[in-house]
Amino acid sequence: MPARDTTARPFQRTRFACVVVSACLAMQGCPPRVEGERAAADPSAQAIETERESAVAAFVELIALHNANAAALAEFESQGVVELRRPDGEGGQRFDQCDLDVSIAPAGRGSVRLKKASETLAWIGSDGSSAWAFLMQEKPPRAVVFEGLRDASFARPEGASGSDVWPLLSPESLRILLGIAEVPPAYRLLRLPGADVLKPIETRYELEWEVVPSLRAAMRFGADRRPSEVLLRGADGVLVARSELSEPVRARAENLAQGAWPTVARKIGIVAPRLDGRADIFLGEPTAMIRRAKPHFFDFEELQRRIRPEQVEFISRPKPPETNPDGAKPRVESP
Repeated sequence: MPARDTTARPFQRTRFACVVVSACLAMQGCPPRVEGERAAADPSAQAIETERESAVAAFVELIALHNANAAALAEFESQGVVELRRPDGEGGQRFDQCDLDVSIAPAGRGSVRLKKASETLAWIGSDGSSAWAFLMQEKPPRAVVFEGLRDASFARPEGASGSDVWPLLSPESLRILLGIAEVPPAYRLLRLPGADVLKPIETRYELEWEVVPSLRAAMRFGADRRPSEVLLRGADGVLVARSELSEPVRARAENLAQGAWPTVARKIGIVAPRLDGRADIFLGEPTAMIRRAKPHFFDFEELQRRIRPEQVEFISRPKPPETNPDGAKPRVESP
């Protein structure tokens, strides 16, 4: 498929400012749903109502600032190191430390490579309409393609073989877990259980929104008003993954003064309770533009020709339950 021009565009400073202004205006006209007392011992109903009103006002401003920062990171690229811990299939834990090369572009396109001693261990990506993962450490080395899904972590179809933390490193879910996804207008403001009323109001609530019908994201903020934690929950409310964000740094951007560069967490700890896995990411020098990624990074067929996995497994997007109660069925091909 034709490659999209991912070079930095002019007038980025103006667009960045416009995003802040438009987001503020839009949110003032559409107040969020506020759902209180997930559990809190507030002294009175009046105190609860007063705090809710303060929270709504505070988060209108906070979300506008966050979404402006996220919009400036629509193109994101960084190298770094990732430490992976997951079950080894024999009752123990497997540990790998790999070099990480991530490029995330708009419209769900992205590429995440894990390398060790110049050898590719996994290459996870998406072209915006389908997601894939080349798993070269497995025997035999194989590729998994999720047809019709732009992110592998959004899929829970029956028949998918393998269980690992790699879907959480898919570009779209990684954007969310890095805390650089924009918060959509249809969000809910939820009070955290046992929130300390003496702490800043931004730390007492979380923002929750629907990613896909089977997955919801929640974002929490620290006292510095930056994302400190992101949670992905299934439709059943069970935690799928949680990321802890720390050590914010600025991502270099063109046409912006250094003081206006967007920020991203340098240290990201991702936990996947269902998979008993963990990924700790340490970014190098992130940029708000794509320079290293080549067009074929976002093209599965071209990657397949270059990487040459021994087996390719295709998993189609599940149909609605009433027409396909058994879920998606994999199709396995050997090149």
